[in-house]
Amino acid sequence: MGRQSKFKIKEDLKELESLLKKQTSLSGEKRVKCLIFTKENRFSTRSQLAQYLGVHKRTIERWLNMMRMVLILWFRINQSPKNPNI
Repeated sequence: MGRQSKFKIKEDLKELESLLKKQTSLSGEKRVKCLIFTKENRFSTRSQLAQYLGVHKRTIERWLNMMRMVLILWFRINQSPKNPNI
């Protein structure tokens, strides 16, 4: 049995479905669907999700890791410094 996903998504389903409608590429649609299906817990493993989307399970892992890194960098950039040098 594959590893279970522990990725938490803060956006609600309506936001994700709205984002899905705005996608212009197939890969963009698959990435947003990956988030939607993960949020809904529709699949118990990443392998099942990957098979449904028609991509390799490693692709799903790369997408989720990329999304985590973007969020981490965004929080670091937007974090106000304690002692700004002005």
